[in-house]
Amino acid sequence: MNRLSDALVSIVEKNSFLQFGLSRGLLNLSRTAEYLRPFLETETKKSVSSSSVLMALSRLSRAQAARTPIPSEFRTDRIQVRSGLSVVSLQKHAAIRAGVSKFHARMQEVDAYCTVAEGTAEIMLAFETLYTTEFETDCPFPILDCHNAVSGIGVRFPPQYVEYPGFLSVLLEPLRIHGINLVEIASTRTETILYVCENDTKLAFETLFERFCSK
Repeated sequence: MNRLSDALVSIVEKNSFLQFGLSRGLLNLSRTAEYLRPFLETETKKSVSSSSVLMALSRLSRAQAARTPIPSEFRTDRIQVRSGLSVVSLQKHAAIRAGVSKFHARMQEVDAYCTVAEGTAEIMLAFETLYTTEFETDCPFPILDCHNAVSGIGVRFPPQYVEYPGFLSVLLEPLRIHGINLVEIASTRTETILYVCENDTKLAFETLFERFCSK
């Protein structure tokens, strides 16, 4: 049988709504405990009382709040912009992956901007438009989608922010409010690159800077 506290953590970790509500103190813990009780009984394979669930939930809520920054506290001192880019999407299969790898290696040799992201069915490349001829030589394949005159805005945050439920939405919400469309997104653990049309670059940069850099 699982311990009540372990079972509770397991359930909360699978539910982003519960994570957000607990970390921000938005939930009525008594009602939440009553709601979770049957699930916890299934998980632990034993009868549990609402009061014991409430106690475990209260402890977990305090722990979540202590370790989770609120959106107004998110800060970065690293926002970089790279313009003059093209963003291309290709079907994913072996021959295309080989061509993409060849082109990416070529860009590394000349220290040119090039990022590659793979999904389950497609490959996305963002590269300097002036290397279009080289791209067409290495990747003579049908293109699913192509955008030119694109800027990449790289935003880097401390690694602890990764634990915040819905952090990506916190990053994107200011751009949505200002009507800025994203051509593509690429990310690593601590850095997200937002690809926008060059016409939106100034507004996007100023919006992100004001939200995450200004004191």
